[in-house]
Amino acid sequence: MVQIAMLLTGIALAVKASSWRQAVTITLVVFGLALAVQTPLVGADGGFEGAVDVIIYIVIQAVSLGVAFGIERFGLHRRSALHPAV
Repeated sequence: MVQIAMLLTGIALAVKASSWRQAVTITLVVFGLALAVQTPLVGADGGFEGAVDVIIYIVIQAVSLGVAFGIERFGLHRRSALHPAV
């Protein structure tokens, strides 16, 4: 669930964000909300049976956040290259 939210946020902000600061702020808010919803659901289903499960969960969430930031950065960089400031 977090991965889908991060992917969609990254794509949307790559197209619509006006600055890197705006993209980071919105991404972190969406990430926090999605994580706040998903984590209790995973824990209730018995998804956290040991320390390894928790570490894997954290790594997966960190990677999804990194991918979203990468998509946004690429989109913002590409847009700035296509439309140089006058």
